[in-house]
Amino acid sequence: MEDFLEPTLSLCRAFLLRSLGNKKGLSSNYSKEPTLLSESSFTFEVDPQECIRDIADFGSNIGLFLHLAGLDDTSIAAADIASECVVLLLKAASREATTGFLTNLPKITPILDSWGRGKSTEMQLLVLKRILHCLGYACKQYLSQAMILSISGHDVNKINAIVSDIRNSDLAGLSSVASLVVVELQRLPHR
Repeated sequence: MEDFLEPTLSLCRAFLLRSLGNKKGLSSNYSKEPTLLSESSFTFEVDPQECIRDIADFGSNIGLFLHLAGLDDTSIAAADIASECVVLLLKAASREATTGFLTNLPKITPILDSWGRGKSTEMQLLVLKRILHCLGYACKQYLSQAMILSISGHDVNKINAIVSDIRNSDLAGLSSVASLVVVELQRLPHR
């Protein structure tokens, strides 16, 4: 079963890239530095003729991508591709992916919690950075699109505590992103 995991995730990534218009350089630009939270992120024209039109249906799979992004060291390559798919899905189908992302907050907690479990590899830190960007972006989208979701206050508080710890850490690349995410989390209404 695991033999099919990476090729299947790679196929999903290819579909998502195609839905974004398959711009040259996109794959190499965002994959190492996910910039969903910056103002200039993904500022390119998308040619509707080159896109997959029903990619929004793919948004229902974000819970699976989050689960796979949280896999342990044995499947870090799958976690890498899955986290990449989450970034792309949030950009390709913002509303649907945001809904799926915010309703799967319990799956995000273990990913965020992974930074404090000792030494993390560069790939694990990249997965964590992507998920942080996705979390901040989903919070922004939730507010900008006036979405109505029932978001667990317990989950938001737990994630906020973890992100605050990351913000106060000495991990330069992660602490700056976590600072942006904390602000977005505090704006998020929850019950």
